[in-house]
Amino acid sequence: MPDPQFIHLRLHTEFSLEDGMVRIDKLVERAKEYGMPAVAVTDWSNLFGLVKFFKRATSAGLKPICGADIVVADDEYGDDHGVMTVLVQNHAGYLNLCQLISRSYLEGRNTQGKPIIHSTWLTRHSDGLIVLMGRESTLGHKLADGQYAQAQNYLTDQLSVWSDRLYINLERLGLSDEASIEHSLLRLALDHKVPVVASNNVRFLDKADYLAHEARVCIHQSRLLDDKRRSRDFVDQQYFKNAEEMAVLFNDLPVALENSVEIAKRCNFELALGQYALPAFPVPDGQSEADYLTLKAREGLVSRLTRHGLGDDLTQTHYEERLDHELGVIISMGFAGYFLIVADFIAWALMSHRIRLLETDEGWSVSCLGLPGCHSQGESREEALASIREAIQLWLEVEAEETGVKTVETLELAV
Repeated sequence: MPDPQFIHLRLHTEFSLEDGMVRIDKLVERAKEYGMPAVAVTDWSNLFGLVKFFKRATSAGLKPICGADIVVADDEYGDDHGVMTVLVQNHAGYLNLCQLISRSYLEGRNTQGKPIIHSTWLTRHSDGLIVLMGRESTLGHKLADGQYAQAQNYLTDQLSVWSDRLYINLERLGLSDEASIEHSLLRLALDHKVPVVASNNVRFLDKADYLAHEARVCIHQSRLLDDKRRSRDFVDQQYFKNAEEMAVLFNDLPVALENSVEIAKRCNFELALGQYALPAFPVPDGQSEADYLTLKAREGLVSRLTRHGLGDDLTQTHYEERLDHELGVIISMGFAGYFLIVADFIAWALMSHRIRLLETDEGWSVSCLGLPGCHSQGESREEALASIREAIQLWLEVEAEETGVKTVETLELAV
């Protein structure tokens, strides 16, 4: 196979609900048809298609490149929300990208609910990531506004975070302001010795899919196709072009194409599939999770048989054989820790109950939701609470005798 000439590094699939139309199965088929050994998926602030993409790409003999398009807010450079494309180099980069995306949904949503990443977060979570900055980034916005000095300052700040993992991204889609911004981006690249890379900002597979894509965008915008007021952010050139088409487009700048291949070589993240990532459950010294699960299960069986007795025509041996069989299945599948964790949840739920305290005409009434019979009354608030504490403690002692679940500390009532 001849050396690759171009790799797509910016592409939205069906998992970018607002503007992506590329189906992963079709993407893999097209990349293989074009002889591309690798391809990237960079959906909007999510990795929802990651597992499907990795499975399809690796089974077809392609190198999957994991990434995302993220929206970054930088308060030092005004109220600007720029777009960066981040690509995963290794496992550390994958974990950092997961951290950034998760935090953007938990802490960074704007008034429209869109996840935003604050630039200060990138300082802690940039390792193992490659970033592409182009026309849609804060860098590009400053250049579009004619603020070259501010753009230089911004690029210097970003280089301190990303070092040699920062590339200036060039796209030639035929947009009105594209040429002037590209000129300034190239000037910056030369002044600061930053490599450039070409991409095509892919949203659909074929040029003929443009109108269908516009319909999808209109659905997201709640607009009609012929609405003159709606923003038109996409063009028919954002399809999955082959290497020859990209070579014609960047015939004056072949290094930008070559760098797309070099970036693909730098990205070597392998997603571990078919493995469980459960937290280690704390067990007594000298015991494994399987040993501890077996111990607690046998104790529980003894407790239940003592409480309920044997079933008709069954002996204790029947129960023990069935338990051994069930434990064998659980342990052989590697689920011992999982069952211990779930048991811990249940034990916590048994010990954590909500308290309802009401003032009535006859005094104070208090009950513990979830504990049958735990209801008490008293002339004063303190008397009612003291009474319910006794009732809960008695219930826990009985429960401990029957199930083996014991209270670690005194139950406090939150009222």
